[in-house]
Amino acid sequence: MKQNTNTKMRILFVYPDIGTKGVNFSPAIQLLSAILKKNGFSCELLHINDACGVPSNDEAILSEIRKKRFDIALFTATSFQYTRANEIAGLIKREYSRIPILLGGTHATIKPDDLDSSSFDAFCIGEGDEALPEFIRRFEEKRDFTDVRNFHVKKPDGTIVRNEIGPFIRDLNLLPFWDMEIMDMKKILLARHKWLSISFSRGCPFECTFCINHLLKAINVRRPSELKHYIRKRKAELVVKELARIAEKLKGYIDVFNFDDDLLMLDKPYMLELTKLYREEIYTPYGIRYAMNCRASCLDEDIAKALGESGCLELRIGFETGDENLRQEMLKKGITNAELIRAFRLCDEYGIHTNSFAMIGIPGENRETVQKTVDMIIKLKPYLIRMTFLSPYFKTEIYEYCKKKNMIREDKIFEDSFTDSPLKLGTISEGDLLRYRLLFPWYINVKMCGESASLYRKELRKFEQYDFEKLRRESTFKELLGLDNKLSDVLAASKTAHYRYFRNNLYYFNLRGKYGWNETKATVATATDDSGC
Repeated sequence: MKQNTNTKMRILFVYPDIGTKGVNFSPAIQLLSAILKKNGFSCELLHINDACGVPSNDEAILSEIRKKRFDIALFTATSFQYTRANEIAGLIKREYSRIPILLGGTHATIKPDDLDSSSFDAFCIGEGDEALPEFIRRFEEKRDFTDVRNFHVKKPDGTIVRNEIGPFIRDLNLLPFWDMEIMDMKKILLARHKWLSISFSRGCPFECTFCINHLLKAINVRRPSELKHYIRKRKAELVVKELARIAEKLKGYIDVFNFDDDLLMLDKPYMLELTKLYREEIYTPYGIRYAMNCRASCLDEDIAKALGESGCLELRIGFETGDENLRQEMLKKGITNAELIRAFRLCDEYGIHTNSFAMIGIPGENRETVQKTVDMIIKLKPYLIRMTFLSPYFKTEIYEYCKKKNMIREDKIFEDSFTDSPLKLGTISEGDLLRYRLLFPWYINVKMCGESASLYRKELRKFEQYDFEKLRRESTFKELLGLDNKLSDVLAASKTAHYRYFRNNLYYFNLRGKYGWNETKATVATATDDSGC
């Protein structure tokens, strides 16, 4: 990538960090900023987040925007963030009508037709590592930028130019190190319990119906022979070199490196090399542990042992549902119950915490399938459970299935994946579905806690009388959390292991007592983010 040292173009990244809980990093912005700076451009960030940034209200955003000088505004957004991102783009467009406003990220890729009615001037489709610098360079030089590959561009007359997708970048080792200056890293790290999220790979060969990987693959891979090049990762020594640079720069602010990569474990020799280098160059000198995603079928004893010895604190495992038929037929996960049981056993054997990603509200869900999920959780005993409603993303196979079956509630489809199910299921009532989602740890405890189960059974009877609207009230949430804390303390006093709401939120549950009753900071550490495999 040729470096341009003559330009002074000012780039403003806008990160609408909304739609998920807490505050987040944006590795995409951090990498693109590094690429653009390498090309000679000046970059800064408007981080929109009510807890740890500019509040997401129009007045605060406009006030901050007016303090900045920029030539191009670059947004990234998921589909959960898109509506608000488009509103913010409209605010900027009204004040700075001549400044191009671009959108990248997953929503631009999976729903490019939204450009027509949006406030954006262009969407970047797929990967922007090479296309974005080219677009900006042409704009700076007052040359035509409407034919840059990977971009859909809106002309002044409103017509849309839809350009072809260029070849994906094959060698991630050519990319620069992440820009650790573009975000307020120390402030974010403290808000996220000193967990730093980062990733070093791209691509996935699997075909889960709820994931957009198949769409990204279709966009980038023209021929079957290219698939082996599509699954890419940086060399292990470069990964560790970058982590050491970050550890030194942010010494005292990082307890855990959180790898957002989907499938590092797919390559066993690579994983063994990475864990060896990590142990020698990060874990031993800095004491920084790490967490990562794991596909249950990829974990064997050699890898589990290497993970345990190199400081792996947590593996996030896509469990989805305890009903094997739903997992295989509806979600096409390709993971059996036996593989899950083996993976969780290996983690326990080598002292690695498990974080189980579970879904509820899958088409075909009913009371029996929920009970299978409860039963499987009791077998696996993950330390953490993240429970969400299934949210069918645009262009995924399960979205098309739900649309064909007229199951989608359009008003809820991109609200979030925790509050309400976006699907109309004929197999279970709306009230029962929400009740299972909210009270899931108590349903586990009723079957797991022996004589103490009666405490939860009594309280469940009360909440089972609440109608749908009452279940959704803030007062009900507070009542539920208050009772859970009291019940948890009672069971802890009798040293009965049980699930409770983790850090007083209603979508993460942890197994109290799994690692003893005097839980240390390291024992309970987690960033509770939304990544996963």
